[in-house]
Amino acid sequence: MQVLQMLLFHGEEGVPKDVLMDQLFGYEDGVTNPANNLKVTISNLRRILKQVGLEDTTVVFKAGSYHLVSSEEITVDAFQFHQQAELALAAQGEERVALLEAACDLYNGDFLPHLAGCDWAMVAAVHYKEEYAACVHALCEELRQRQDWQQMLRVSTQASGLSPQEDWDILRIQSLLVMQRYQEAKEVYEETANRMLDEFGVKPSDRLNECMRQLETVLPSSKASLEQLQEVLKEEDVSRGAYYCPFPSFIDT
Repeated sequence: MQVLQMLLFHGEEGVPKDVLMDQLFGYEDGVTNPANNLKVTISNLRRILKQVGLEDTTVVFKAGSYHLVSSEEITVDAFQFHQQAELALAAQGEERVALLEAACDLYNGDFLPHLAGCDWAMVAAVHYKEEYAACVHALCEELRQRQDWQQMLRVSTQASGLSPQEDWDILRIQSLLVMQRYQEAKEVYEETANRMLDEFGVKPSDRLNECMRQLETVLPSSKASLEQLQEVLKEEDVSRGAYYCPFPSFIDT
């Protein structure tokens, strides 16, 4: 399956034999003949393609590379997203929002997550993720200017579900605040803060805390975080004198 996915991904240019051997067998101990193992793997792939009814689809070797050839039309969703994202990010005017929305809707999450340990898949995954992030930021900026908060909430919520990160949750909170859905905004804040602490061991950023401060002005709460209490109790000026020194020093004085 990995060979098939690599061949689909590289399209007409094919995949060099050495690259396939390195990706499939380069990290396995005890592989004494990777070239022969690759031949067996390709042979098995050809057989499986015929077994599932793809008689006119096979793998050929030419000019040092393997190619997937077929009489069927081959569509790769990752390429569709990439083309749509490039088109949308370069667009201007009225059509920009529609193109950005189409690009965001084509992204379905990390590229081949089960191959995250493979170099070729990891590089592609990072590239597509960055393109998606650029589309989400651009689209939300357009929607902010149009004051379409409901659509901005939909886009940022979808982004948070596909690729959880603070940026998308901040956009969610901002949308909910403007729509006066304060309790939902508070729940998003708490969910994000807990996730950051549990998964990464970090505190909420200043940007996220700023969202919470905005929320507190419209939704008073009897609870307060440790960071909020420290901010309130912090002295503006450092006081001098015996009564303001550490307790042992105070006794000495």
